[in-house]
Amino acid sequence: MHSADMRKTWPTRVFWRTCMAAACVVTFNACTSRVEVRPLGSLTMPDPRGCYMLVYELPGFMGAREFINGPRKYPGLTDLPFRANWRRRIRSAEVGSAATVTMWAGAGFRGASQQLARGRSYPTLIEGVTGRVEALDIACAPDATSNAPF
Repeated sequence: MHSADMRKTWPTRVFWRTCMAAACVVTFNACTSRVEVRPLGSLTMPDPRGCYMLVYELPGFMGAREFINGPRKYPGLTDLPFRANWRRRIRSAEVGSAATVTMWAGAGFRGASQQLARGRSYPTLIEGVTGRVEALDIACAPDATSNAPF
C-alpha cells in the first residue's frame, strides 16, 4: 500500500476499533450488573443463656441463616437487628435450650401458627407456615432471663 492509501484508511480503522472497544465495554457492564449477595452465616450472636432460635432460608438447615434472640415478640420480621429481613423466608429452624418459639404466617400474630419446643431442630416446618412466617414470639425459661452474669 502506498502512503497516500494508508492515510485514507487509517481514520476508518481507528473509528471501527473504537466502536468495537465501546461495544465490548457496554456488553461487559450489562453482563456484570449488580446481584444481591447474602452471606450464609449469621451477623447476630446467639444469646449465651440459650434463649434464641436459628432460622434458615431453606429446608434442611440450608441457605442463609440468622440467630434471633429472645425473650421478645416480633410482630413483623422486616426490621430485625442488622437490618435483616426474614419476612416469608423461614423454612427450617433450630431452637435454643432455653427458648420456646411460636411463629405465625400472618403479621401481628395472626394466621396459621406453629410452636417450636426448647432445644429441638426442625428441618422443615408445617405446610401452612413454611416460607410464610411473618411474626415470632420467643419466650425464655425463667432461669434464662435472670440478670445473673453468664
